[in-house]
Amino acid sequence: MSREPDIPLSRLIDLQEAPDQPGMTPLDDPAGIGRPDDVASSPAVADPPTVRWWRRPVNVVALIITCSLVFGMVGFMVGQESVVVDHNEVDTGFLQDMRGHHEQAVAMSFIFLEAEGTHPGLRTIARSITFGQGIEIGRMIQMLRDLGEAEANMSGVAMNWMGMSADVDDMPG
Repeated sequence: MSREPDIPLSRLIDLQEAPDQPGMTPLDDPAGIGRPDDVASSPAVADPPTVRWWRRPVNVVALIITCSLVFGMVGFMVGQESVVVDHNEVDTGFLQDMRGHHEQAVAMSFIFLEAEGTHPGLRTIARSITFGQGIEIGRMIQMLRDLGEAEANMSGVAMNWMGMSADVDDMPG
């Protein structure tokens, strides 16, 4: 902890009125070391060169990200307003049949995960299938809802939409 020098008030007043060095007051140097006052004794210090905002990489990256987000949002909003979905029985049939196919994959993955003594790598793949196929099932259901169609094929006949009708129970995979 530093301690200020003990200088009587009368001496401080004398030192203030008659400094030892030009550009320096004794109050700046009460110990009498003779340190020059940087501001008063040196010539005017030039300001550091100013860098334009576009020459700083951080500013350019921030501008690019901001513009991308703004244009992306505008494009998304404009694109959403002009989308008219035309669908037919092929779209509906495909989504309904694929939903059933994906549900089979999820069911097989759950059976595999419950089995004893399976390889850890294969268990990871089964979890991945369960997760990925589950997301796709959700997307298909939402698309069918958006189209105003039934979420599942309740007729018991698969691939009717492509002219190759087959009983759902007889279909492989």
